[in-house]
Parts: sequence; structure tokens; C-alpha cells
Amino acid sequence: NETMTIYQHERYKEPGYNIVDTDHPENFYISIDGYVNINKVGAYFINYHLYNQKDKEVSSATRQVVVLRDKLSNVYMYLKGEDEEYFFVDDYIDHGIEVYDGSKDISNEVTIVSNVEANKVGEYEVRYQIYNNTDVKEAIRRVNIVDYQIDEEIDLKNLLIDLMIKVDDYSYTILPDRTKSYSRNVTYDFNSIGEYEFDIYLKSESHKKYIVNIETIDKDGPKGTCSLLHEKNKTTITMNVTDESGISKYSYNGLDFYGNTTVINSLTTNITVRAYDKYDNYSDIKCHGEYGTAFRNLVVDESARVQGRTGYIVCGTSFAKENQELKMLAESYGLKSRGAVAAAALYLASYDKDMYYSWGGKSAAIGFDPNWGCWVSNSDKRCTSKSSDGAKCRLGLDCGGLIRWSYLQAGFSNDILRHDDIIKFKWGDFNPRNHTYNFNSSNMVYANQIKPGDLVHRTGHIGIVIGVDSEYIQVAEMLGPLFVNKIEKRTGRAMTKQKGFTEFVLMDEFFNMYGINK
Repeated sequence: NETMTIYQHERYKEPGYNIVDTDHPENFYISIDGYVNINKVGAYFINYHLYNQKDKEVSSATRQVVVLRDKLSNVYMYLKGEDEEYFFVDDYIDHGIEVYDGSKDISNEVTIVSNVEANKVGEYEVRYQIYNNTDVKEAIRRVNIVDYQIDEEIDLKNLLIDLMIKVDDYSYTILPDRTKSYSRNVTYDFNSIGEYEFDIYLKSESHKKYIVNIETIDKDGPKGTCSLLHEKNKTTITMNVTDESGISKYSYNGLDFYGNTTVINSLTTNITVRAYDKYDNYSDIKCHGEYGTAFRNLVVDESARVQGRTGYIVCGTSFAKENQELKMLAESYGLKSRGAVAAAALYLASYDKDMYYSWGGKSAAIGFDPNWGCWVSNSDKRCTSKSSDGAKCRLGLDCGGLIRWSYLQAGFSNDILRHDDIIKFKWGDFNPRNHTYNFNSSNMVYANQIKPGDLVHRTGHIGIVIGVDSEYIQVAEMLGPLFVNKIEKRTGRAMTKQKGFTEFVLMDEFFNMYGINK
């Protein structure tokens, strides 16, 4: 059983064997298999099988024969892939290794010793060995065979598939429409009975298909859409719903309405309306759209922005009613969510009085700050709009202050929100520099991931995304007064009289770390 060594090109002589522990060895016979390639450095195995007269194998032994080269000089080993890799069951691929003796590639002389069971979940090792005349040099890779765990929810009324993907080393999912999602919380709109295939990838590019089979759809209630229009602290709901039996009524928040339009006396974005047919079958119709895209209905041209405004916020004003509405709006989306951040920015942008711009202006207040509009000394260098004597300015927000205020209203802590240019610092453990992309055609795969709560930037200025559709982005920004800008997703160019932006920051990792990424 001892390892036998010979040198390359040396003749291999079979040492033979003994049958022991029996007084009648003539009643047994041996079968030998295996081979030794004396021309190639490596480890080889000779197997001995002991059979009785009934051809039953009763024992076995294995001899390892190592073929050595006379000498290896400087051996360098480079693992292809990572030191630790993850693969789905039955999807394991050995990414291999490169080995050099000085400048000579000797990768083909590597012996691979592996205990990986590709069809069994577990932790394994792969050893890559190269032999010289004195020892064995090796590199080790840890291999994890994993299986995913998925929490699945199907909403047959609103035609939504929700998956929560739980697997180590997750990378992304290819959705049934062949788009990519980098979130572990995948939401997909379906529209018919059938199979929906989700292809889940790990960082090793190992992937596994997950099939959701929709066998029925709830067709009892009416189907359709609704849109929202926000202006002057009011929300107009417009329904576009049809049913062959006819629509009998709509219901929102316990109140019925019978026409296709109704008005709510607050800025409300997360709305679900129940539509009834004449047989009282109903369906729940979401009006806010995914990620609050109902914000796209906001009129954003400059002339409409000032319509109905009665002046600037007055110092010392009581905002009890407005703060209560703002609190309810954030909670309707869920605290620390994207929707709550965008809703706070939109609420302030839609307020019927303007916000003063003040360079360096920020507020740690939850809700509207009663100090807004107050005269403050120009000595603190926060003023650009001064009084006639040049000594004072009206306290308000600057562009970074708007971002910080909006995130605070959504429930994020002061501890991770610093007032500065977002590109130049970290929010907690989140570094925006690692998630910043230029607006251009080559970055469209990232631009198509922009959602409310993300940021847009140009030199010296920043804005917050409050709405997205297939082509355009709506941005709230403080530049002079607070206003809403509409920019092109492909180029960052403004569709209004305002300037556009050169780059954008995807905040997915921030929301995954500290909040809710929806």
C-alpha cells in the first residue's frame, strides 16, 4: 500500500502482491487494472481485486505510483476563477488552474484530487498537485454545492409574481421577458396562464431555472388601470376600467364613487381602488404603478410649476396638517423605502408655496421646518439671496439639503446622512462612487435600472429621482426655487427649460443595507 515512485521515462516494474490471511491461496485469483504513463509526470493508480472460486470479489488494494521529473525550478500556480466558488446542484464546472515552471507552461502535468459530489449539497475541496523529485506543490480551491430557497407569492388578482431568492453568492436573475434583475426580491407582472421561467445566476455563472406555473387567473372582477394627477395638495384618480357586465362602482379607502374620476384632498401616491361589476365581483387595481411611476403624470414645465403658488414659505408657519399628511404618505409606502423618499420630495415640490434656496441649507427636522423663510445672518456663508444691506438671507434648502431632507422624512437616520456632494463621501457603509454611471448609450443597461429614490448629478449640483418611465426620468431639485425637471434617460438632457445631468447614482445597495428596496 505504500506509494511507489519512479522517474520520467524509467521502466515501470510491477512489484507484485501476496495473498495473506488464508491457508489456501490457490483457491483465489487476482485481477489487476490501471496503468502508469512513464512519459508523463503525475500520479497513477494500480488496483488489485481478489476473487474466490465463485468469482466473488472478497478484497481489494490500490497502489499509487508517482512519476517524477528530475527537477522543477520555480513553480507558479494560478487558480482560474476564485479561491472559493459556489455552484448549483449538478452544475459544477472545474475552472482549472495554470501552472508554470519558470516560463514553461506545465498545466497539463497537474494532478487534480477532488472530493466534489456535484449532485449533493455540501462544502468540498479541490486540490491541484504538481510533483517534483522531493515534494508535492499544490493549490486548494473550496467548492460549495448549494441549492436555492425561494419564497414565492402569486397575486392572481393583480397578476404579480413575487420571489424572494435565498442563496449564497447570488448575482442576478434573468426574468421571463429576458431582462435582468439584480435584486433578491424579484417582482414580475404576468398577463396569461402558462409557465414563467426565471434563470437564477451565481457569481460563478452557475445558474438554475425556477419555473412558476400559472394555471388560473382570477377573472371574476373588472380589469383595467388608473392614473394619478397631483397638484395643489390634491390627488385626482382617473379610472380606465372595462368589464362586459358593466361597472357598478369604485371604492377607495372605504368610500364609494361612481364616475371614472374622483379627487382626494391630499397628495397620495400609494393607492389601490376596488372596481365592482354589477354582480358585485371585484378586483383591486393599483394606481401608483411599480416604484411609484404614477409620478410621471405630474406636469413639469416651468409655467405650470408656479401656477397657483401664493409666495414663499413664511418664517414660523405652523405645519401641523402638512406634517401629518407627509407622515401618512411615507408610512403608506413603508418607512425606509424608495417610495417614501420620492413621495417626500414630490410633496415638498407640490406644496402651494415656494421653498427659499439657501446655499448650504439643510434641515434635520422631521416634517416641514418652522425656521424655513426666517432671516438669518449672512456671516454663516449659507446665503445667496441677500437682503438689501447684504447682511441676511432667507433660510431654506440647497440641492444637497433637499436630498438629505427627503431621506430623513422616509425614516433614515441622521447618522448615515451627511450634507455634502453625494459623489464625494459615504453614507454609512455605502459608497456612491462605486454605483455612479454617466448618461450615455453604452450605459443603458444601468440607466434602465433607475428608480425613484436614485440620484442624478452634474458638477456642483444634485437632484433626486421621483418618477421613471421607459424614456424619461422626473427629478426634484433645488436650484433657485424647488422645481421638478424632466430628463431623457438615454442622455440626461432636460426636456424643460432647466439644465440636464451628466451622471446618475443607483442606490440599490444603500436600500438593501439600510432600508427597503421598493
